[in-house]
Amino acid sequence: MDDRPVPTSRKPWLPLWVTLALLLGLGALIVWQWQVFEQREREQSQQRFEQEAQDIGQRVKNRMHVYEMALRGVSGLMTGSDHVSLTEWDRALDQLQLQDRYPGTLALVWSRYLRAEQLDAFLAAQQSQGRADYQLSPVGAREHYLLIDYISPLDWRNRRVLGYDMLSEAVRSAAVEQAIDSGQAILSAPVTLRQEIEANVQGGAAVPAGVPAWHAAE
Repeated sequence: MDDRPVPTSRKPWLPLWVTLALLLGLGALIVWQWQVFEQREREQSQQRFEQEAQDIGQRVKNRMHVYEMALRGVSGLMTGSDHVSLTEWDRALDQLQLQDRYPGTLALVWSRYLRAEQLDAFLAAQQSQGRADYQLSPVGAREHYLLIDYISPLDWRNRRVLGYDMLSEAVRSAAVEQAIDSGQAILSAPVTLRQEIEANVQGGAAVPAGVPAWHAAE
């Protein structure tokens, strides 16, 4: 029988350190892979977001161009004649099929520019034509006026804005001046519609769009 002692390793901790080193290396590799994956996912998400934003922006731009063409078509009707009657206006807007073809549109208006000395004669003419509900709003003496003359659809809500002076309110006035200066279609800052009343508020703000128009004589 061999009674010699069995030799033992002088470094019994070495396998443990090797195992720990492997685990640490594997953990570091997993963390690195996770960070790479997260970075790639963020980049792809950002690219998808930017692409979707561009697509939405282009769709909005295309839609606004369609609306602008409708505005310019109505403008051509109004400036191409010395006088467009309310009946002719209604017939033209019925053919336009505003709310079916241009979703989101609450109303289309034609506003008339007047100097202070023209106001009384214009209001008297509206009354003589049977437009008893046509009144200046807000009442007051000003140098210039831009009164809503026609509006479509002429329902009970929109009827309340006939005679409203768009130059009497800062946001609308700024948009009108921008359109006149540029000669281009413009969008104003969001506004609360004059049609709204506390008992029948449709909710949210509206963004009016408009194009400037002049008669040749003007």
